[in-house]
Amino acid sequence: MATMDDILFDLEINYELEFIYQGQHYYLGYNDDGCFVLESPDKEIGATHSDDYTEILDIPIFEDGKTIREAFNEIEFTFYQPKD
Repeated sequence: MATMDDILFDLEINYELEFIYQGQHYYLGYNDDGCFVLESPDKEIGATHSDDYTEILDIPIFEDGKTIREAFNEIEFTFYQPKD
């Protein structure tokens, strides 16, 4: 199971991760323009335009109004690099 440290480490190193929440697949990415969450290739559901890539964790992006941080224990991270 991923920890918050794993996820923050992965964003810092790889700039991306994939996860499943309530049966829906999501993609979270980070680049020079900030962070973004995609529900599908053409549907962005959250974005920040900041150098602080952790801000995306506190934006309510899900239909139930939860943030990634609030829903963390319900999220299955499918692509991330664990921090050793």
